[in-house]
Amino acid sequence: MLELSTDAPVIGRVQPPGSGQVSAGGVLRTPSVALDGLVAGRYQVAGASVVGRSHLVAGSCRQDAYAFGLGEDGRLHVAVADGLGSRPTSQVGAALFCQAVMRQALHGPQTTDPRRLIEVAAARTAEQGLAAYGLAERDLRCTVVVAIFADDGVTVARVGDTSAFTLHGGEFGEVFDYDDTEAVNSVSASVPGHRPDAVELVRLGRPQVVVLATDGVAMDLRNSAGLRGWLAERWAVPVGPYAMGDSLRYRRQGSFDDLTAVVVWCPTPEPQPEQAAEQTAEQTAAVPAAGPGPDLGGDVADPGWNDSIWDVGRPGPVEDTGPAEADGEPGPGESQPSGGAGAEQR
Repeated sequence: MLELSTDAPVIGRVQPPGSGQVSAGGVLRTPSVALDGLVAGRYQVAGASVVGRSHLVAGSCRQDAYAFGLGEDGRLHVAVADGLGSRPTSQVGAALFCQAVMRQALHGPQTTDPRRLIEVAAARTAEQGLAAYGLAERDLRCTVVVAIFADDGVTVARVGDTSAFTLHGGEFGEVFDYDDTEAVNSVSASVPGHRPDAVELVRLGRPQVVVLATDGVAMDLRNSAGLRGWLAERWAVPVGPYAMGDSLRYRRQGSFDDLTAVVVWCPTPEPQPEQAAEQTAEQTAAVPAAGPGPDLGGDVADPGWNDSIWDVGRPGPVEDTGPAEADGEPGPGESQPSGGAGAEQR
C-alpha cells in the first residue's frame, strides 16, 4: 500500500507499519486519523489523533477523541478523551464526552471551572449513550482532560491518566503529578460513573504552549528523549493540520496505543509600561531573560529530561535513552502487564 514519506523518527526495534485490517462484524467504527490546525480567536490550535498499531492489527478502530471550541467571551475550551481498550465501544463514549463538553461550554451557563464541564459532560454521555446506542456506562468509559484558556491563565482538570504538558524553551513539563510506580495499562478512574474525588485540577499562569494528550503520547514523551526532541521542535511554532499529523507518525518500540494530542499556542501577554521599560533596559545591557520557574505557569520538567536531543535530520532507528515499556495496548506476541489493586485494565 502506497504511503507518503516522513522524517518522523523510528526509535528502537519496531515492525514495519503495515496496512492494518478491519475485522468482520465491527460496528461504530471511527476514522483512523483526525487532523486540525487553525486559528481560534487569540489562540492557535492544532490537533491530531492517529490509530494505534494494536488496533490496526486487531481490526478494531481508534478509540481516542478530541474537540475544541471558542466561546463568545474569547475563552478557548479543549477536551481530549481516551476510550478504554477493554471496552469495544468506548470510542462512542470518548466522542460523546468531547462533544458534550463543547455543548456545555459554548451553549450552557458560563463557567471558568473545567470540573463542572466534566461533571455535566459525563452525565450527558451516559444519557446519550444509553438513549441513542443502548450502551451502559461501563461500555462508554474513557479517561478525560478538559482545559479552559482565558486571558488570566489556563485551568486544566482531568479524570484518569489522560495528561497535559507545558512546552517552553524546548522542554516539556508535566502539568499533573505523575507517579511512575503505577502499573502500565491500568486505569484508576474514568467517566462516566467516576467518583467526585477522582477529578484533579491545576491552575496555570500564562504558559506559552500547552499540550493535552492521551496516554499513548504522554508515555512516549516521558520515556523517550528522542521523542521529546522531535515533538518539541515540531511544536515550537504553530503548525497546520498535515504537519500536526506528521508529528505523530513516529514509531517507537513498545508504543502501540492510539496517539492523540491537541497543542495550543497562547498569545504573548502585552507588557505593562513598567515591564516594557525594564525589558528595554535588560536588552540594552545584554542580560539574558530569566527562564520559567517552578511556579504554576512555568515548566516543571523532570530532571531526567535534560538528555541530548536526537538528530531529527537523520532518519532510521536510533538508540533511545528511555525504557522500552509497553505503554499502550500490547502488540502481537506481547503480554499484557497486570494492573494494581483497584485499577481497571485497558
